[in-house]
Amino acid sequence: MKIAKTASLPLDVIRGTSKERHTKMLAIADEIFEKIVEKPNDLSLNRLQQITQDTLTKTAGDGRKINIQIKDYVTQGACEGKEYLIEKKGTIEGFEILIPTENGALKPSHLSIFMHELIHALHQITNPKVMALEGAANISKQQHIRALKFYENTLYTGETFNWFNPISAKIKQTIALRGIDPREKIKILQDCRYSLISEFNAYWEGERFSCKAAKHGINTNYTTDYDCIMFDEKIEYLEKEIAKLIKKVRKNNK
Repeated sequence: MKIAKTASLPLDVIRGTSKERHTKMLAIADEIFEKIVEKPNDLSLNRLQQITQDTLTKTAGDGRKINIQIKDYVTQGACEGKEYLIEKKGTIEGFEILIPTENGALKPSHLSIFMHELIHALHQITNPKVMALEGAANISKQQHIRALKFYENTLYTGETFNWFNPISAKIKQTIALRGIDPREKIKILQDCRYSLISEFNAYWEGERFSCKAAKHGINTNYTTDYDCIMFDEKIEYLEKEIAKLIKKVRKNNK
């Protein structure tokens, strides 16, 4: 998957360790948040998008304009948002953030939802390898569907498991990835790992920004029991599975 300049920061800006890139991501998110709450009564989508793009353009430092489109998202029931990659002919060109609005503006109580989805986009902008893994596995449509269901129904859920069971996950993983080359399995599991890391960051930072918003008199009502998903345990599980597959591939190539 190719990544356009409109969906990435210069390498000299994001170069560093995983921890250093994470720190850079948080610095960008904090700057955007502080600019937004300067005028808490003006949360129009146009303003949010302009602040986000201006901040990223300044961060890039080479004049590039990151393509982030913020649009209304109509939901029924629970209030939520979405973040999508904007793709065209195998190239990632930017990001689309969908959030619930009222009269073209974000409700103050939904500010943390916006920050949650923004963290997803920023995580990818500061970690280009994450985006490169999107759809990187050379597998059939049917195999892709099985892999996606494994992620959604086994890894990113707190409903199926009262207690995370690696043996059960291993069995489901084996079924989901049956018939797929080990090299492609590595890409799939790495994508799952990065997805869980991104979700954990988004939930954690969404909660942090909810506390920061309260100091500005904005009540976001951001409450979520994401501990039940057991991110740490599942990420560790995936890392072990990836290590086993890498060892197997290297052994077969000797």
